[in-house]
Amino acid sequence: MIKCAIISSIQSENFLNLNKNIADKFDIFLMSYKDHNFINEKYSYEKKIINLKKSATGMKYINLSESFELNELLNYDFIYIHDDDTCVDYDELYIFLKIMQNDDIHLAQVSLSHDSYYSHLITLNDKRYIYRETNFIEGMSPIFSKYALKELYETFTINNTSWGLDYLWCYKMLKEQKKIAICDMTQMKHYRKPMSNYGDEGSIRAYNDMMAILNKYNISQEHKTLSFKEK
Repeated sequence: MIKCAIISSIQSENFLNLNKNIADKFDIFLMSYKDHNFINEKYSYEKKIINLKKSATGMKYINLSESFELNELLNYDFIYIHDDDTCVDYDELYIFLKIMQNDDIHLAQVSLSHDSYYSHLITLNDKRYIYRETNFIEGMSPIFSKYALKELYETFTINNTSWGLDYLWCYKMLKEQKKIAICDMTQMKHYRKPMSNYGDEGSIRAYNDMMAILNKYNISQEHKTLSFKEK
């Protein structure tokens, strides 16, 4: 049986579709930007299946690195970083994790529904495929294999905004000839407009952080589909 953890930093308005059934397949770790009482109230009937970590204070990858030791996370085959403004079918996600394991995919994301807010065209669902092997996945809700997490964990604190980390992850995985994929057999919906809570200064800082990574490693922003697996 595949062992996977779901990790999310959540706000008062979130779209985590947690239910008792997913406890059979996933361990769930939540960090609240409000307080842990909020989590207890929001998910009161599910207290037994939710692991509370420290209160969230920064961007999700900063929160993650402050809340977990790498060795703790390496107990899992996969780590799914669930953005709290997305909603996904966990049963279908679990099936895709099996495909990732069988096809030796190390870094992935679930494709976005066409009624989602999106930043990158390549991340939108393509119903013709089970998955597309690509040169890019977005940092919003990635799936890390144990190998990818071990190789990439130290990048989580490179900057404070987390912008550009996804490009760096993909660059590193492709350099090691590891597969990256966008899952099309299922899709997630993204509910909030990107950068809607950044403000002008935050937006400039995020852009500068991304460009610093792109320039340092000479990474192109051209997104490509390298191959695909048809349904």
